[in-house]
Amino acid sequence: MEQREKDNSDGGDGEGAAILDKYPKVNRDVGRTKEQDHINKREGVGNLDNKRDEIRQSKWKERGIEPPKEER
Repeated sequence: MEQREKDNSDGGDGEGAAILDKYPKVNRDVGRTKEQDHINKREGVGNLDNKRDEIRQSKWKERGIEPPKEER
């Protein structure tokens, strides 16, 4: 197994991944919120390489994250 797969906590292998947004690395919460927002805009982890949500669903509302269209 490659090192990236061993260290990658979202469960995906990153093959064919595209950079969708950037954020300051000093603020981890901003990055996690942006990642979850992009996951949801693409209708959830079932349609992506990610195997889990970045932020648990119960925290989405307090962080201003819209659910995927299928869950609204």
